[in-house]
Amino acid sequence: MAYMTEQRKLLYEFFQSHPHDKFCVKDIYAALSQYDISRSAIYRNLSAMKKDGLVRCDISEGSRDVFYQFVNSTHCSNAIHLSCVECGKTFHMKTSYASQLQNELAQQEGFSINKSKTVLYGTCKNCKNG
Repeated sequence: MAYMTEQRKLLYEFFQSHPHDKFCVKDIYAALSQYDISRSAIYRNLSAMKKDGLVRCDISEGSRDVFYQFVNSTHCSNAIHLSCVECGKTFHMKTSYASQLQNELAQQEGFSINKSKTVLYGTCKNCKNG
């Protein structure tokens, strides 16, 4: 991991306290407004954190904003992620389901899944029922 500047430490702690949420730079900037951190510093540090595998980013449908989410490499690297298109929360697929999916794809298609980079998009049970 790259040198941990004070600004990167702020971002890291922010993401650690919100492990299942996605944020655009505008949201991060607002959340860290009490600290002396500029938008350009946020972009620069997010880029470095992405390179180090600490955050992932994606663009949600119907939005121009890029959303960033913390990736706890020891906890997330072995999980397929499920991302709700309604509320934006991301969950880990149960290990047994992920293993079954991996095995079926390997046997039937000869395809190997990189779990740390796999995200399935849909609607979570809370949003379906709410």
